[in-house]
Amino acid sequence: MQGQGDPPLSELGREQCRALRDTLAGMRIDHAIASDLVRARETAALAGFDLVPTDPRWREIDVGAWTARHTGEIPREQLDAWKRGMHVPAGGESWPELVTRVGEAVDEMRAAGGTWLVITHGGCVRAAIAHVTGASPTAMRSPDNASLTLIALGTWPCLLAFNRSAGADGASPVAPGGRHDAAG
Repeated sequence: MQGQGDPPLSELGREQCRALRDTLAGMRIDHAIASDLVRARETAALAGFDLVPTDPRWREIDVGAWTARHTGEIPREQLDAWKRGMHVPAGGESWPELVTRVGEAVDEMRAAGGTWLVITHGGCVRAAIAHVTGASPTAMRSPDNASLTLIALGTWPCLLAFNRSAGADGASPVAPGGRHDAAG
């Protein structure tokens, strides 16, 4: 449970991020932004987006007292309740609070227009999808590390792709009808 803990990427994480570089190079991206946590900034740099602006609203969900703990150390009933959105660890953030925080950032991107690349964390991806689609963030699994999720923020916001691996065919920030207004 990393939460808002701030460790650097592992070597495997660095490899996964470097694999994103070619995929992202083939996409039209008007704006890029990242979480202010070290692992997101490092991901951005390795993927070819060094020195992008950061925004703390794109930080991972705050798991409070569980930060940097192994899931095996957390009582099973509490962990299961948290996964369902029925428990908040001491000092942590609820799923609805995360959706509100991330939703504000998504709404600003939508108002600004263009195609956005957001380098963020699994909980934030789930929160952005929940904000756009109305789905519960606890009803979906967390995306894999260094994967791409594409969300169209145009007239009819929708999820275009979820958890795509770098280099996967069809990962393009082009919304239905040819509009380039996706964020991933």
